[in-house]
Amino acid sequence: MLLALLVGVAHAVLPAEAIASAVSARVGVPLADVEVTALGLPAQAVVDGAWGVELPPGLRKFTGSTPVTLLRPDGARFAVRPRIVTYAMVPVAQGSVRAGEPIVLTQARTASDVLRSEEPVGEGRWVARVAIAAGDPVTASRVRQAPDLGQGADVQLTAGSGPLVVAAPGRLMADAYVGAPVPVLNLATRAVLKGTYRGNHVVALEGP
Repeated sequence: MLLALLVGVAHAVLPAEAIASAVSARVGVPLADVEVTALGLPAQAVVDGAWGVELPPGLRKFTGSTPVTLLRPDGARFAVRPRIVTYAMVPVAQGSVRAGEPIVLTQARTASDVLRSEEPVGEGRWVARVAIAAGDPVTASRVRQAPDLGQGADVQLTAGSGPLVVAAPGRLMADAYVGAPVPVLNLATRAVLKGTYRGNHVVALEGP
């Protein structure tokens, strides 16, 4: 167990370097993307040599004050709570947007304590749920996927299959996503129905 804890820190002379090396190995990010500050270790406790590090078991997100045990080369142990953050390129808003507006993404090197425990979005088209300032990380809780066709759009309603397909004009009662169910208004009968959006302004109605 002790050997596993010391992996990646055998050549680190300073405690902060040892912690950074251990976090780098744990998270799988370059050492240059790990920042360790506010160590809180008395200067007189620091000696030359390879320091060991015990990180909290299972922890893979470092977003600030973190309990760490340092193992001095002579066997002495020190419990410290340094500020540890990692950096990564994540999607951020290219410009400020209000709730309901589409977001243009760009990439920026961002500290993990800015993200906290939120997950950055992946590729796709996104609409803000809340106001987002330029440069703010774009995370899943702050956006929703942009619809393939917006509420209120005119569509063609179809029912049946093969040569027995009938069509009628309709209107979306909610945002539509290809392959997903959506309520629609039949403009001929004024009835509210449910169908599946097939793309190209076509909604296939569900059977009776």
